[in-house]
Amino acid sequence: MKMKHLIGMGLLTAGLMASPVQAQDGAPDAKPEVRAAAAVKTLNAEKQVTLLYVKGMT
Repeated sequence: MKMKHLIGMGLLTAGLMASPVQAQDGAPDAKPEVRAAAAVKTLNAEKQVTLLYVKGMT
């Protein structure tokens, strides 16, 4: 009984680890201009926002 439980948990763990890899297949990346426009729109809508810029992170 315990061995079946361990095998089941192992299969579940393996299945969950593989799912994020498959989620992004074929999804195109957003262009920097589109991301920048979305960020500006979101930040303008917020009242209390703190921004942090890290050089080289873009």
